[in-house]
Amino acid sequence: MRVSSGLGAAVLAWGTCSVAQGASPGGVVRKASPVAYEIAFREASIPMPDGVRLAADLYLPSGGKTAGRFPVLLEYLPSRKAESRDRDYRLYSYFVSRGYAVARVDMRGTGSSEGRLIAYEYTDQEQTDGEAVIDWLSRQPFSTGKVGVFGISWGGFNSIHIREQRHLPERPRQLLLRRRACAAC
Repeated sequence: MRVSSGLGAAVLAWGTCSVAQGASPGGVVRKASPVAYEIAFREASIPMPDGVRLAADLYLPSGGKTAGRFPVLLEYLPSRKAESRDRDYRLYSYFVSRGYAVARVDMRGTGSSEGRLIAYEYTDQEQTDGEAVIDWLSRQPFSTGKVGVFGISWGGFNSIHIREQRHLPERPRQLLLRRRACAAC
């Protein structure tokens, strides 16, 4: 299936320290948007078409002036989410407190996810699972239907591969985010 031109993905790159310091990639210092939400955490189990369930941590906006639906940012990795929650919370809280939901998902056969470990990186199964995760996230009550995918290393390449597969459904719209390390940090 081809993604229609109206639903094309934008690529946005930022440095991890630039976000925290409020500087744009061009060096212009901008004031960070105000914190508007508290952060709610919950675990989820995402069903795949073959019955395997992938484990996810959901970081959701709560409280604030407007409750309801939010765009979702997805980090899809083979490392165990339970062991990186401290790092994840610090990173994700910036976005969640400003009105984005964030999902951190263990790939098939890793961490708390079911299934057999995939033999090598970037397989068709891995991409198919990623597409199913995006579809599931887009249909949740907390989601606007817009799902962005981001990451570094394995997660970054998966973000690009999932987008390039062009098997994404007409809906949801996908925003592809790529995070890079900041050499000055």
